[in-house]
Amino acid sequence: MKDYGMFVNGEWSDFNLDKIEVKNPANGEIVATVPNGGTAEAKKAVDAAYHALKGWSALSVYERSEL
Repeated sequence: MKDYGMFVNGEWSDFNLDKIEVKNPANGEIVATVPNGGTAEAKKAVDAAYHALKGWSALSVYERSEL
């Protein structure tokens, strides 16, 4: 079973949050756990995306495809 964190601003974080089990709908098997993020974690992700936009939008489509 995989145990995922949150990848925000180039870093894995928030492993200390409560976890949500992700189940395979076909058989009910638990296949992973993910952090139960809330408002604070969403704000961190939105802020990181906002600050990354200027640099990302300055790249050409070819540079983006390489990444």
